[in-house]
Amino acid sequence: MNPPLWLREEGPESDVVLSTRCRIARNLELAPFPWRASELQRKVVSESLRNAAERAGGALRDAESISAAHQMPEEINRLIEWRYASRTWAEGGSHRWLLAARDGTLSLLINEEDHLRIQAISPGFQVESCMATAGEIERELGLYVRFARHDRIGYLTSALTNAGTGIRVSVFLHLCGLTMTGELESRLATAKELGAAVRGLYGEGTSGASGFFQISNRRAFDLHPQDVASGVVASAQMLVRAERGARRSLYGSDSGRLSLAEEVYSSLTEIHLSDPSPKELLTVVSMLRLGVAEGLLPASLAATAEWVSLAGLSAAVESEPRREVERFEAARRSATLRQRLRAILEPPGTFTG
Repeated sequence: MNPPLWLREEGPESDVVLSTRCRIARNLELAPFPWRASELQRKVVSESLRNAAERAGGALRDAESISAAHQMPEEINRLIEWRYASRTWAEGGSHRWLLAARDGTLSLLINEEDHLRIQAISPGFQVESCMATAGEIERELGLYVRFARHDRIGYLTSALTNAGTGIRVSVFLHLCGLTMTGELESRLATAKELGAAVRGLYGEGTSGASGFFQISNRRAFDLHPQDVASGVVASAQMLVRAERGARRSLYGSDSGRLSLAEEVYSSLTEIHLSDPSPKELLTVVSMLRLGVAEGLLPASLAATAEWVSLAGLSAAVESEPRREVERFEAARRSATLRQRLRAILEPPGTFTG
């Protein structure tokens, strides 16, 4: 299975924005939510949705079909790392499926919190196109299945915060400059005032780390789909401008650029000469990604998205209570990331700035 597009290509505003995602939650009429459904009911839902996807065609015509029950733990972690799947889906009941389009921009998650999660994810800042992609697939699937809907509420979902449109739009940002200048908290507060919710690397229930945050809509109820995204777009645009301003103030001068080069070199040396913990590794990756964005390291911003993905999941699993297995997984991912960096950035200390 190929990595998704956001880990392979750059997009608009990629110096600050890693990716944009639109997720649409839907449930089938007359079927209980997955957490209440019997095994037979989940099976019927799964078969109905997979059949609808096959009949809908388009981007899903030759989609790869993956059963959670038949995946090894390392394969599940890779799907989570790529943002195709979630822990809820991986650890839920039977008849859980993932359908992933071959071009790496679209996927369907079956029997997670809701019967269906449609997800479009693109590199960089692309809210409008992500919403269009997800919306088109939702309409095509709706020709073959009936989604649960209430005349007053709108589409029914397992979480009240998603009811109505069922749409969640999120923008994944690297705000290291604002972190360093001390402006981060005030800027995030402004984003909230503009109507956005602020979350960590892996969405709801996670915290921001090393300057990586997701900005998403706070509610989906009683809104037109375009209004769902308006607060996210305004917040993300404000944060991109503020982040670039912070980077200019820090590194716009010759002395500032030299200081950044020294910090990047120190981070790169740490990768080569030591074995940072997963949490420390995410901080190192944050600095190295900044070095690439500022033209100091010979790597693409698309490559840095994979670094963040590897380091972020390693840090996340390290913090979970199931220590032995999770620590091993975190160590394995850390080793994989160090190999990536050594291969791309050898010899250490080669700067273009």
